[in-house]
Amino acid sequence: MDGRAGAHAAGRDLRVARRREPADELVCDSADAYVATAVALASDRGRLRALQRHLDDKRLALPLFDTDRYARDYEALLLRMADRAAQGLPPAHLEASQSAI
Repeated sequence: MDGRAGAHAAGRDLRVARRREPADELVCDSADAYVATAVALASDRGRLRALQRHLDDKRLALPLFDTDRYARDYEALLLRMADRAAQGLPPAHLEASQSAI
């Protein structure tokens, strides 16, 4: 998963979810910061294992891994897109819902 903040919907969701966790250091604001973080983690196996353990322990409680919420929000977004199309409106940027976050 691409952890760059705002790179795409998953990246934005990751930013929101991770900012609530000690693993917020994984959220990067640029491609350069993303590469630097990846290299630093690859160089520090202990830190990488600690982050993996944290995510393994907490993943069921983190919004990032709430696939039911993601499916509901994605479905709502698709319905909003279909409504716009039915009204004859042109495509537009629509923000995804952030329910349960």
